[in-house]
Amino acid sequence: MQVARRIGLKAAFYRLAKQRDHKAACSVLLQAYDIGMADKHMISIGISFSARAQQRDVIDRLWRIVSPVNAKIQLNEHMCSAFINAYGCFVDHDGVCSARCVLDFAKKRSLANTSVFNAFFQVCAKAAEGSKPTLEPATAASLIDDALLAMAVEGVPCDAYSTAIAIRVHGRAGQLARAQQLLDEAGDAADTVAFNALLGAAARCGDAMLALNTLRHLGSRADLISFNTVIQAIARSEQQIDRVARAQEVRALICQAGLAEDQVTQTSLLAIYGDSPIAEELLETGECSSRSLWDSTSDQTNETQVRRLQTDLRRLTRPSAAIMLRRQLELVVDQAERGEACQTDWVIVTGSRVGRSDGGCTLNGEDGGSVRNVLSPMQEIAHAFLSANGIAYRSSGWRGRLRVSHGEMHRVATQEISTRCTRRVVFGTLGWLATVCSIITAAVVTPRVIALAK
Repeated sequence: MQVARRIGLKAAFYRLAKQRDHKAACSVLLQAYDIGMADKHMISIGISFSARAQQRDVIDRLWRIVSPVNAKIQLNEHMCSAFINAYGCFVDHDGVCSARCVLDFAKKRSLANTSVFNAFFQVCAKAAEGSKPTLEPATAASLIDDALLAMAVEGVPCDAYSTAIAIRVHGRAGQLARAQQLLDEAGDAADTVAFNALLGAAARCGDAMLALNTLRHLGSRADLISFNTVIQAIARSEQQIDRVARAQEVRALICQAGLAEDQVTQTSLLAIYGDSPIAEELLETGECSSRSLWDSTSDQTNETQVRRLQTDLRRLTRPSAAIMLRRQLELVVDQAERGEACQTDWVIVTGSRVGRSDGGCTLNGEDGGSVRNVLSPMQEIAHAFLSANGIAYRSSGWRGRLRVSHGEMHRVATQEISTRCTRRVVFGTLGWLATVCSIITAAVVTPRVIALAK
């Protein structure tokens, strides 16, 4: 009967683990340990599940079970890493302190290998990063330096993962010199990920020269992430450099490496180019040009073609979004000037949410119901552009879309064509007047000049 119960508890534990029922699996694990049925594999799974279920009391109890010297289930390196990762899941000061206690305990038991130290590095990085960091980056960097010193003393080797995390944390703390030193000390152990960590630190601090020098040392091992990070460093840099020329050099390196620019590359380049002809060329030839398009779909009911005009501003910078909207409007006006009337609505996708109003949709940003006036940068650009050009639109804020009716597009196109014609007439008249004035001036002044010459 007791044997059957033991087998049943073990089977129940693995069944609950497979079903991802964390709390129930931890409960069964404790029962299995009480009757001497638990093993190291079950303990390791229980540690992971307790962390996911945010059951710190279970993790503490499991630690008290395996930490004594004469424990039935002896602690090993894998379990030490599991405990450190588990305490790190709580992302608070107590969790970091508990993780450090486990690391110190592992060092005393000679269980601290590279994986154990890496788990502690990851806990420090996680606590120092995110939207609400619980650990100051400088404090996290200091903890990692202490751990690195302990690794050197105990002869535990650092791998590329250790170096990458250490560089990333020091970069977040603004300690670029120390981050570069860590990369130099790694030597041949540093791989592309470690170099990319230093590039990311340089980009975060806006040190374009460090990023460019690191890219040169990386050489042929550079991947697209490396190049994109360097371009981001150039975009954020306030150093006295020719940012456009440097960006063009990196683009040439991307081409030499046989890689293709992606959306991240183009977005960073647009942040550098701003509202310039190079940015417009990038929008025309790059992938960004596919964000603004006419989609043709056949309608089976009436056998006519319905065309939809859509401009996607998501993940674009402010300058590139303004260029995109202006070029799209010019495209519509050019087509109308050729006699191709706009027969579709213009949909502008911002991809962000605002507070949903009682009335559902808004007209020119005004709503009869209550709405929170919280706009994303792309929504602000789109609203400002349409308002500045006197274009009426409807906004579905919670869907991140602005819609201009085809009738309004026709009115705006007609008005712009009239403005263009007026401008041509005015410029033509001014040019004609300038020519007449030049002729009259020449007729009056030339004889006097000749007379003076005689």
